[in-house]
Amino acid sequence: MNAQEQPNLIPGPKGVVISGESLGYFTIKGDEVVLPSPDEKVNIYKSDQGKGKYKKIGEFKFPESSKELEEELSQKNRKGLLQYFKVNDINTVYNLIRKHGIDTLGLGYMLPEVRKALGVLFVDPSWKKGDKVDYKFEKLKADGQEELVKIISINGDYQKYSHQFKIKNHWTTDTIAGVTFAASNSSEKSVPVYGELMSYDSSKNKFIKSDTTFVVRHDKDSISAFFNKKVKPMEQIILYMRTLDLAGNYGPSSDTLYTMNVNKSKIAGMKNLKVTDTIDGLLMQWEQLPKTKVYSGIQILKSRQLGSDYVPLDTLATSATSYMDKKVILGSNYYYKIRPILIPLPDIKPLVFTEIMGYKSFPENETPETPQGLKATSDKKGVKLSWKPNPELNLHGYYILRGTTKRNLRLVSGPIKKYTYTDTTMSKGYTGQYTYAIQVMDAAQNFSDTSSVASIFVKSPRKIISPGGINARRSNDQVNIEWENTRIKDNSIIGYVLYRKEKGNEKYQVLNKEPIKLPSFTDSETDPLKSYKYVVSSIDSWGNQSAVSTTVEISPDIKGQLKPPLRFSLKNLNDGIKISWVEPRNINDKTYIIYRKMANENSYKKIGEVNPADTEFIDKRTSKGELYQYVISTARKDLEGKKGKSEIIKRR
Repeated sequence: MNAQEQPNLIPGPKGVVISGESLGYFTIKGDEVVLPSPDEKVNIYKSDQGKGKYKKIGEFKFPESSKELEEELSQKNRKGLLQYFKVNDINTVYNLIRKHGIDTLGLGYMLPEVRKALGVLFVDPSWKKGDKVDYKFEKLKADGQEELVKIISINGDYQKYSHQFKIKNHWTTDTIAGVTFAASNSSEKSVPVYGELMSYDSSKNKFIKSDTTFVVRHDKDSISAFFNKKVKPMEQIILYMRTLDLAGNYGPSSDTLYTMNVNKSKIAGMKNLKVTDTIDGLLMQWEQLPKTKVYSGIQILKSRQLGSDYVPLDTLATSATSYMDKKVILGSNYYYKIRPILIPLPDIKPLVFTEIMGYKSFPENETPETPQGLKATSDKKGVKLSWKPNPELNLHGYYILRGTTKRNLRLVSGPIKKYTYTDTTMSKGYTGQYTYAIQVMDAAQNFSDTSSVASIFVKSPRKIISPGGINARRSNDQVNIEWENTRIKDNSIIGYVLYRKEKGNEKYQVLNKEPIKLPSFTDSETDPLKSYKYVVSSIDSWGNQSAVSTTVEISPDIKGQLKPPLRFSLKNLNDGIKISWVEPRNINDKTYIIYRKMANENSYKKIGEVNPADTEFIDKRTSKGELYQYVISTARKDLEGKKGKSEIIKRR
């Protein structure tokens, strides 16, 4: 197990710390480290990176005498070395080191002040983060010749460490607590020299440094740090460690240890535990736990069977002295296990449960609460009821009451274990109101009061008479429809529903929002040049409709709507024959179609199509001396009326 060797250069907040062990300052012969003679040293030079303009900033040099060594050591370190070597003067220490090498110092060699005094550690305090520099090391031999040892570059960053230390083990006695932190390591990684122990000070409400030790290597893959700390009996211990190198760089913080210096004799379980049957449930009570931080809570388990099937019931604060279990069933035994929960402690096992039994008895003449929230809705199967669950745990079931009013409610179903029910037992063909209510019964056969009622209107399908004899006729721009009066045959019929669809459409549309009282209807929202189909059905007071009647169709009013002009005139012009007329009323989207034939022709030919509002049309394709006969018809879209009277003219 060895203290960690440091890299040659460590940049950090304190500057650049430079170690001389591997820079040619020592000579290694086998397992022996040979110290240099007093006239040998390693000079340290510094330059901006890549510039090559080096300036000497220091040197590695072993003390020339014991007096020089003594001057470099602090009083504390001088005293420590004398005690370590068990001698009375530094001169003896100096001679022992020169004779037997630095290994005679043991871990004391890792102290920065000792290494500085021996001339093997140098700090460049002028370096700051971001400075990119080169360090050159040259060995000055006894003959005065310099020999280049190494050039090392610094890129401006602090040394970084990634070791994640975790708690390996810990222990406590009456006065001391010890903990070992360990981390994995690869041979390529640089490892900080020290580990700092940070302890939580409850009086200051913060962590403070309480110890520093060396990080040691167990093998090439493992490193660790061990700490111990004075503690008081029953004191809570919270601590973690972080690594630190000679240049002031910190590594990541370790896991945090939470433990306590425990006197096992002062850890107690539950005392004076008892269970009382109350109106609200089973009440558990116990003596308050001692006010010490060794406890983190109180755990309660519950079962219906002695010795098995325990489930967690609750976890309470350490200050609790009672617990009310409201989730109990009347007439039932319950078995409880209760114990304090301890914080993680070394060599301390969890406490044994204290067990106790409680019985929840039936209250005398106590009835369940009245069920609440009853709702009734209709669906395909019948009437669906739903309500809120009752709070009691000893319920046997719910019972469904039904009637046409709340005065004649009768039992229709029960006991129901769930909180919904679908009533499919309604009278066949019944249409009208149903009123529902519910009651609940407990295990002692006590019934609750009847709930508030919920009413719903139900409708059963029934066959009613379909109207016959439907007919339709046009009157100006309206359509009058009439049909058989079925109300005189069935007094439950309150009116009729009339349907219409335009020719070419697939679906009928309802023409009336409310039932039509009389067996006739005037449809004023029609186009006189469109074809329509009508059907009608009877409807009763419950909303039942009959089958629709036979279909009646009304055709477009071409004759009345597409009349030709009563008269028009013809006139010879230089560029043709002009046909003119008086502008008609109600043009809408109508057109005039102009036809013509010659004296020797048997049929008319279409020669033009114009807007009636233009009032004239000129036929430019004519020949002088020919006799022409003209006629005009009125059209709209794909409908055309009859041709009117003709007029004849000779082209001049």
